[in-house]
Amino acid sequence: MTSTFATRHREFDYLQLHWLEKTTGRPSHEWDLYVIKELLDNALDADEHWAREHSVAVELTVDLCYRRIDVLDIHSLDIAVFNRATFPTALLPAIFDLTAYTSDKSHYSYPSRGQQGNALKTLLGIPYALRHEFYGDYSNIRKPLVIETGDQAYIISLEINETHQQVGLTPIEPTPLNPPRDGTCVRVGIDRFIQERPRTRAGLCAWAQRFALLNPHAAFHWHVRIGDEEAEWDFLAHSDWDGLFGDAAPVHWYEYTQLRELLLALEREHGSDTPLPQILQAFAGFTLAEDPDGRQARALCDRIGFRTLGDLCLTSDHVHTLRDTLWLALRREGCKVPAEQLGGLGERRVVDTLTRFYDLEETPLYQRIVHDDPADSAHPFVLELALARLPAGQRRTIWTGLNYTPTYEDPFYFRSLYPPILGNEPVAGLDGFLDAYDQRADQPVLLMMHLICPNLAYQDFSKTGIETRPFREPLTEALDEMLTAFGTVQTEQVEDLQLLVHDLIPQAVHLLSPDGQMHFAAAQLLRAVRRLLDESLRNDGRIELAEAWLGDPGADARLQGYIQTYARDNPAAMVNLIQPERGRLSLPVHPDDHTTIALSQLDQGVLDEACVNKILLVTEPEVEAVIVANGMLARFDMALLHTDGAFDASLEALLPHLHRVKLPLVLIHHATPADCLLAERLHARLTEAELIHIPLYDLGLTPAQGRNLDLTAESGPGGGDRAALARHLDADEVTFLMDRSQQISLFSLTADGLSVWLKKRFEALGLAPKFIPDDDHLHAIALTAMKQVLTDCVLDRFREVAHADFLADQVIQALSSDVSTDDLPLQLRETIQTQFLQAWRTIWSNLVTKRCQEVLASRQEQINQLISAHKQELAAT
Repeated sequence: MTSTFATRHREFDYLQLHWLEKTTGRPSHEWDLYVIKELLDNALDADEHWAREHSVAVELTVDLCYRRIDVLDIHSLDIAVFNRATFPTALLPAIFDLTAYTSDKSHYSYPSRGQQGNALKTLLGIPYALRHEFYGDYSNIRKPLVIETGDQAYIISLEINETHQQVGLTPIEPTPLNPPRDGTCVRVGIDRFIQERPRTRAGLCAWAQRFALLNPHAAFHWHVRIGDEEAEWDFLAHSDWDGLFGDAAPVHWYEYTQLRELLLALEREHGSDTPLPQILQAFAGFTLAEDPDGRQARALCDRIGFRTLGDLCLTSDHVHTLRDTLWLALRREGCKVPAEQLGGLGERRVVDTLTRFYDLEETPLYQRIVHDDPADSAHPFVLELALARLPAGQRRTIWTGLNYTPTYEDPFYFRSLYPPILGNEPVAGLDGFLDAYDQRADQPVLLMMHLICPNLAYQDFSKTGIETRPFREPLTEALDEMLTAFGTVQTEQVEDLQLLVHDLIPQAVHLLSPDGQMHFAAAQLLRAVRRLLDESLRNDGRIELAEAWLGDPGADARLQGYIQTYARDNPAAMVNLIQPERGRLSLPVHPDDHTTIALSQLDQGVLDEACVNKILLVTEPEVEAVIVANGMLARFDMALLHTDGAFDASLEALLPHLHRVKLPLVLIHHATPADCLLAERLHARLTEAELIHIPLYDLGLTPAQGRNLDLTAESGPGGGDRAALARHLDADEVTFLMDRSQQISLFSLTADGLSVWLKKRFEALGLAPKFIPDDDHLHAIALTAMKQVLTDCVLDRFREVAHADFLADQVIQALSSDVSTDDLPLQLRETIQTQFLQAWRTIWSNLVTKRCQEVLASRQEQINQLISAHKQELAAT
């Protein structure tokens, strides 16, 4: 039977569950929230423009029906979102074109809820993907997506040919809608939707509250049915709130490459003959409101000598026409918009809303950070933070939002933050930051974070993961200040027992290590201190305080804080406290094996012994496994940093040890937007850690390398920081990653292919694939080796000439009667009871050696006589 290549049209990806999970950034069991969020984001964007033009309020209705009839095995989901703006039905064919991304915001830099242009296409694909997952076909019972606007309804569906793996849009024919609808309703119908943990009213209410908090200008009406349960929630609009940025963006908010991409898109859409002054109306300072007759825009164009878009020659001469001319002129003469005008929710709105939602007894802490960096004008931002104590019995809650829409999870979750309280120790995201200040998961605390920025670089289609570099330091400083103040307030409310605990810690240490030799874990110390504190308070008659203080959910966190303070001030007293080992490095054992050591064992001598001349960094654990299992550590004389957990955390564990070695770091990664920026981020981290002398080489993979290797392109997350990518990749590669949302994986390489590619990349970067020391070192090693070989040869020859083996046999025969070992097994059993850290083999060897030495000492005269007789015999022959 012959094999053939399988061909599948890219449009078919919209029907594939695994591809949609990757594209949406959400697992399929969370697609209900994804559908709700995308529909609400689109509706809010549409209604905000509509409301300004028609002087009406933004008002949306959400209707959810989770139909669950277990006896009939029915688990369907219907979602509908209603808004007041009419739908642009003329754009339907473009919006649902599965071969392209369609968005009227994709090239503009302003605070947008989303600009990626594929949301409605994924919403259309989700019902088909779930239908196929559960029933094995695409014969949907429900209409997958319906748009009702005015007096027409538009059923959006797909024509699917499974045999040829082809899919296309069914011709869209409107049907009459009676009665006509004011505004728009978008409906999504899913035949089967099952969750391991079914959605609850409380969970959906929290999701609704987050939309209401982040959009004070909008009224929301929610109707929810889950099985036999029903609920309704109404959130009123606040007409006095005006914190939403609605003006034209200044050119200063664009990176150069972003501006060029925008102008190219406008040229494709309107033609090269489009007057340039007309195009400039998109930027602050040249809008119709600011320049009604276009005089300023025409004057600028006249001065630089360009009248149409085509005059800019954007594909052939953009460096001269755009970068060195128009861009500079626009930045000089255009209107600058300070970050303050980005707006925000405001303290009163945040405090009042959170207090109402959670019935708070204390006023939340609030901070608003406005950031304008002249060196980075493309990333102005406003950061809003609120910190509140929840009612007793509730657990830690984190609400995050980007540009007035909630995120599914913490945007900083996959990025390291550095709480000042921990020095240079990194933590993962906002959860880790709160942990560092003892506001742990079981604490009744709420953190709200809202970030407004016109240039967010999303790392996935779910619009949760972002490039966090511009925001990390201001966020860290503000959170440190707030959490310190928050902890102070908390300490004032709970009696401070630090002095008493510090008096008890030495007793606890003695209990755990009576002889000062036993090591103990932090959890053991915590429990010992807790037990001693309870006994001390009860012995003093303060039984109620003991029960209340130790029964509080935050008791362990406070005790850990006290212990950390004591350990910092008394390091000698805590020498036996076990510090968890972090980080591992694999080293080659030539010719075809490897060994793994802790980073604490790392030094130049160990690396020299292993013949290593570089340390490999890999972001993907499975790629690590391929490299190790196929002997590539020995093949290329390299060590490998293991990714234990998050890559950033593993790198942080390595950094403190790098000052002891003199080796370069080499990085390999997939060709994705985030991975192609990883080397830049690592360079910044090495500089920050004062390790700039450590060379870092980025081997790839890049899109261009992948194409040269003829590797298959895959659907990728798209998004990313276009300007940053342009610093490292060419324009075609940036388009491949961002606009076409493609990627290339290292897994597309076979093991042999990966080995060949690594060799070529090492050679291209001037890195020796194999380690060879310098000539002086080689000469020194050669002399030592030669001396040893010659010495061994002479000794062997001497033994042969002197018949040393014959003499040894005579001595053994003469002493055999005295060399008895009958009593040694008993000595072994007795000795091992006192030397219990030793193995039997070591003790046995010591006992036998000692017995031999005793016999040799007692029979020395007889041995000397045998040696003299042997010498006389040799002399005679």
